[in-house]
Amino acid sequence: MLITELGYFALLAAFILAILQVVLPTVGIMRDHVAWQRLAPSLAWAQFAAMITSFAALMAGFYYNDFSLVYVTQHSNTLLPWYYKLSATWVVMRVHCCFG
Repeated sequence: MLITELGYFALLAAFILAILQVVLPTVGIMRDHVAWQRLAPSLAWAQFAAMITSFAALMAGFYYNDFSLVYVTQHSNTLLPWYYKLSATWVVMRVHCCFG
């Protein structure tokens, strides 16, 4: 499914943006490049947009029963109503964040 591939790409983009968000302003401070220092807020917003896109793609995977995703396969089935599928995306993520 193309939507899940977009989500994977957005997640990789968010990871790269996070690395750039650390490296570029730090190098800008060390070399006194004000323009590089001012990149931090823009990179943070771009990272936020990439993460939202990735999460929306995961929700679409739940909604459309994309069982090619292991996460969807483990936590969903075809008999769930759509609102349970979408809430499962958030609830399962919260459980994994809190309890490993």
